[in-house]
Amino acid sequence: MRKRVLGLVLMSGLFLAGCSNEAAKLQEEIDSVSAAKEELVVSLNDIQTKETELQGNFNESLEADEELKNFADKTASVYTNMESRKETLATISETLETIQEDYEDLSAFDEESLPMDQVAALTDTIKEMDTAVKAYVPAYEEQLSKEEEVYQSIGSEEADFNILFDGVSTLNELSDENVERLRPLLEWFEKFDTQASELSAELAAMEEK
Repeated sequence: MRKRVLGLVLMSGLFLAGCSNEAAKLQEEIDSVSAAKEELVVSLNDIQTKETELQGNFNESLEADEELKNFADKTASVYTNMESRKETLATISETLETIQEDYEDLSAFDEESLPMDQVAALTDTIKEMDTAVKAYVPAYEEQLSKEEEVYQSIGSEEADFNILFDGVSTLNELSDENVERLRPLLEWFEKFDTQASELSAELAAMEEK
C-alpha cells in the first residue's frame, strides 16, 4: 500500500513539474514578444522623430544651395534623414518576423493547466498589432519613394514654385495618411501590455502553488 501511495505522489510530482516547465516556456515567449513589441515602439517613434526634423532639414537644404543642385545630386540633408528612416523601416520588418515567430509559438501552446483563455486573447492582440504594422510598412515605403521623386524634381532644371509647392503638399498628405494608419496601434499596444502583465502574474501565481 505504501509503495502505491509513494508511486502516486511521485507521479503527481512529475505532473506538477511538467506544468511548471510549460509555464516557464510560456513566460519565455511572453518576454520575447514583449521585447519585440518594445523594439517596434522605439522604431516607430524614431521615424516620427525624424519626420519632425525633416522641415528643418528641408529649410537647410534650400538655403545650402541657391541653385538646388544638392537636391539633384542627393547631397541635401533631407536625403540623410530619408535614408535613416529607410533603415529604421527595415528594422521594423525584421522585428515583425520575430513577432510572427513568437505568435506561432504562443499559438502552439495547448496545456490544460495553463490559462489558455488569456493566451488566446494575447495572441489575438498580437495578430492585430502585426496586421496594422504590416499595412503601415509598404505604405511608408511608398511615402519614401515619393519623397525621393519630389526631391529629384526640386533639383531638376524645370523646377519652379509650383513643382515645389505641389511636391511638398503631396508629401504632407502621405505623411498624414500614414500617421492615421498608426493610430489604432496605440490601443493595441496598451491592450498588449495589460494582457501580457496579467498573464505573467497568473503564471507567477501558478509557480508559487
